[in-house]
Formats: sequence, structure tokens, C-alpha cells
Amino acid sequence: MSSFSDEFRLIAIITVFSALVIFVQLLPCFKFKNKFIKLIPSAVITAFATVFYILGERTEGWDSLAYGILVIFCLILLLVSVVSWIIGEIIKKAKKQNQQK
Repeated sequence: MSSFSDEFRLIAIITVFSALVIFVQLLPCFKFKNKFIKLIPSAVITAFATVFYILGERTEGWDSLAYGILVIFCLILLLVSVVSWIIGEIIKKAKKQNQQK
């Protein structure tokens, strides 16, 4: 296989997981008012990133590289989670402005 198809597969995986994270993060943003409940998806992603970082520090060689890649993947998903928070707040403000009119 060529490296192009491998890169495309990696981008497709990141895109699918990002869409899933956006959905999972926006759901509590609209359903719950408690900020701690809204933080649960981000906290889970942060916990995974922390575990992968610790495992990467404790191992050597290729395993350490794999854990580093998983940390980067978790950080991308954490960034997507923050973006979904921003999207949720924009939607809430737009709805509030439409109700006031």
C-alpha cells in the first residue's frame, strides 16, 4: 500500500472521532445546566491523554513513540471538544437573541 492511503486512513479516523466528540460534547451542553456534567467528556479525554503520557514516559523504544502519538491524538480530540463548547455557546446565544425578538 502506498503512504497516501495510510495518511488518508489516519485523517478519516481522526475525522470520525472528532465528529463523535463534537456530538458527545454538545449533547450535555444542551441537556444539562451543571457545568461539571458538561466537563465529563473533556475530563475523560484528558484522563486518557494523561495515562498515555505516563505510559510513554515509563516505556522505551517504539512503544514510547506509539504512546506519544496517542497523546497527540487525545490533544486533538480535546481541542475539538473545546471547539464544540464554543459552538454550543454561540448556538445558545443565537437562540436567546431570537427569543428576545
